[in-house]
Amino acid sequence: MVKTLFSGVLATFIIATLVQSACAQSIRLNWSEDGHRCWFRSNDGDGAGTFFVIDAANRSRALAFNHKKVANVLSKLLDKKIASTRLPFDRISFTSTKDQIILMSRKDSWTLDLKSYEIVEAEGVNAEKSLHRLFLPPRKSAGSDESTHVNIENRLDQPVSLIWIGLDGSERGYGKIHPGAKRNQHTFVGHTWLLKSSTGSPLGCFEAMSDDVIVLDADAVSDVRVEKSPPDKQRQGQRNQPNRSPRSPDGKWTAFVQDDNLWIQNLKTEIQLSMDGTDGNSYGSRSPDVRWSADSKFIVAFQTKAVADRMVHLIESSPKDQLQPKLQSYNYRKPGDELSTQTLHLFSLSSKEEIPISHSLFDNPWSLKFHSWSDSGDRFYLHYNERGHQTLRVLEVSVANGKVQSIIDETSKTFIQYSNAGKSVFEDLGNDEILWASERSGWNHLYRYSRSQGDILNAVTSGDWNVKRIEKIDQDASQIWFFAVGVHPGQDPYHEHLCRVNFDGSNFHILTEGDGTHRVNFEQNRKYFIDTYSRVDMAPVTELRESATGELVCEVHTEETSKRFPKRRLTERFVAKGRDGKIDIWGIIHWPLDFDPDKKYPVVENIYAGPHDHHVPKSFRVRFGHQHRIADTGMIVVQIDGMGT
Repeated sequence: MVKTLFSGVLATFIIATLVQSACAQSIRLNWSEDGHRCWFRSNDGDGAGTFFVIDAANRSRALAFNHKKVANVLSKLLDKKIASTRLPFDRISFTSTKDQIILMSRKDSWTLDLKSYEIVEAEGVNAEKSLHRLFLPPRKSAGSDESTHVNIENRLDQPVSLIWIGLDGSERGYGKIHPGAKRNQHTFVGHTWLLKSSTGSPLGCFEAMSDDVIVLDADAVSDVRVEKSPPDKQRQGQRNQPNRSPRSPDGKWTAFVQDDNLWIQNLKTEIQLSMDGTDGNSYGSRSPDVRWSADSKFIVAFQTKAVADRMVHLIESSPKDQLQPKLQSYNYRKPGDELSTQTLHLFSLSSKEEIPISHSLFDNPWSLKFHSWSDSGDRFYLHYNERGHQTLRVLEVSVANGKVQSIIDETSKTFIQYSNAGKSVFEDLGNDEILWASERSGWNHLYRYSRSQGDILNAVTSGDWNVKRIEKIDQDASQIWFFAVGVHPGQDPYHEHLCRVNFDGSNFHILTEGDGTHRVNFEQNRKYFIDTYSRVDMAPVTELRESATGELVCEVHTEETSKRFPKRRLTERFVAKGRDGKIDIWGIIHWPLDFDPDKKYPVVENIYAGPHDHHVPKSFRVRFGHQHRIADTGMIVVQIDGMGT
């Protein structure tokens, strides 16, 4: 059935993307209090690991200690055989002197003298408490394919909500842990978990380690480490975000829907604002779709027109549960079909009347989105995507008279991408300025606009490459951190690299170098970043770099490709000319598990194509899901993207 097939393909793509992100080893640096040194433990497979120390000031990485010597001393001290690759602790801590470090497990802690290699029980160190120090605010989970379990004990007098922080920073709830209860939670090393109180307040976060124990008590909550985080585009974007609550900001009025019309009420009275609501063209079913101005003087409401379903019918010829075919139907609109539309209305709370607005600049919407109010509250802004995706507009509406004017007008004879975060950028930079993304040059780049004048102040980025997505906007430094593709000649142009540029387009820097696609995690209040890059034919390489310049501090860890991909022929990259004989088409080849170069095989092109994005994997994976399943039936599987991407 087509619907099921499409859903399955999409789900497979999403899952594959997560697997792609999660295949690299998680490297999390643990810093000394002075911020000059840090340590990490590599995952060497099957629970084995090695401890390293990085001296950022001296740009060096070295073993934290002689693992064989430590294993020999602990074997005698504990009267049992201990392997140097499986030491009975999973965390270390720096002391005030470089000649000593603390070795910590869930139950025990020892002091190691790095000169004499004498090991004694650490005094005044509570291993259970020291093993974890909760932190805030939450940070994205780091990718890892090392499965583990975390034992969480709630010693507080209130239930605690357990929330997983995704690789993209999203939150997913995993229920509650009641007072006195314990939870054995499956997770992956490097994943971040957030704990919230019964009132929804964040108590702290922890990062999962191998066979972890988290004891949540009053001491743990009071000792939360608050990590300074500079202003980013998410927090900046919230500054003028519309109030979507039915209740006005001043608390005096509440909007509600009655008989499909918009009403407001306070303690004394109810007032009907709209008169044109009907069953098929309502201001809301349960609650109104409204945006209050910050001063509670105006309210913007959307009236939604419902349309009849347009059904597509399919025959399921061979259902599993019966001999006869089945008719399958689902709602799917085609070009030309009527769409459900939203009509914008503006009401004044002082006059309790509607302020007329001309819809001529947004009369054929695929979507019409309320973006924000101005700082002064005398204007608001809309994002209009015209049906057909050949016109995008940023519109400004004056609440004084309902006048609508276009600040940004983007048109194309072909297609304007609207569903990709890097190609539909509309950000408030402050100082009456807007950041906008456009492909008007043939490449996706960023432009700075004057909000009041509607003029381009400057192109923020330019060149024969594409802005992929924004990582951070720093208003204080007037800088944008973003990922771009195609910036390194000679590399696969789909490789993502971290870049930085000033608002005025000056001081453009490419901050990553390695031949692969990159992901980063910032350290030490963004003074450094961990750069992990890989390709489908190269296991991850992890480096520590300076954020200001991108200069290499030291190599952190390199995974051996042959060890990560041991059972079959490595997925292979290729590049060939397109049908025009000029454009390079990049792709990958998956080989059958028992591939014999002396035999002939059918070739299957496994494609998920479109003008909106590219989908061929670029980072290292140990599994390729259905591609390998197809290949292992005796075929060669090829993945490529189209010329338009």
